Amino acid sequence: MFCSIKQALYAASISLISFSITTTPTWGAVIDFRSTEEKISDTIPGLDQVTVTTGTNPTQNVASSLNVQTSSVPNFSGSDWQRTGDVTAPALGQVRLNTGTTSTVFIDDLETFLNVTPGTLNTVASPTTFGSAIGYNVKAGDSIRFDWNFTNIGNDFAFVKVDGAIQQLSGTPSTYTKTFNSDQTFYIGVVDVTDSINSSQLNVTNADYDAVPEPITILGSLGACGFGVVMHRRFRKKA
Repeated sequence: MFCSIKQALYAASISLISFSITTTPTWGAVIDFRSTEEKISDTIPGLDQVTVTTGTNPTQNVASSLNVQTSSVPNFSGSDWQRTGDVTAPALGQVRLNTGTTSTVFIDDLETFLNVTPGTLNTVASPTTFGSAIGYNVKAGDSIRFDWNFTNIGNDFAFVKVDGAIQQLSGTPSTYTKTFNSDQTFYIGVVDVTDSINSSQLNVTNADYDAVPEPITILGSLGACGFGVVMHRRFRKKA
């Protein structure tokens, strides 16, 4: 048997798409992607993979869902990233966090932002005074990777908060990678220790974020994502 699927995807943002097809040995599938601007809707940022699963026999739907795998370069200046203190994002996939400037926040405010109990940061180095941080709400199965370099003055330190714990970033420069085990807020930060005069800086570069695939039902849900789907199915006997 043979089945063909034609999809018209309409909108205007992402410029790259690849796809894979899952079929049973007795089925074949052909997908034709079309877009008015050869791009995918920006309602799914970083879209880079679409998986189409065909039915296992002629009585089932040809395609029941799209599994969308998103991979993107984080925009640290975007509204989905929470920030406090002296945080700047010079380009996509890059962010700088500073200590020792007038834009940093008191350590009590930083620990409130990080949702940790007072004194938590003092367990890394003491006494902590000021700091800066950035956070993002992640899902279980998502992963992040970035290169980092910490220019340290005195006992100042850089850290991530993951799985509810503060982890110091050491061994600069280095690469950080993490696949998240649960839904949580992931944080990156820097802290002033002892004083608030000397400036330390954490530079994050080459960041990449992979979101866990989310199934999207073809016969309805795709319309809410900003693109239309046209399906056509035909059968023919084997020669």
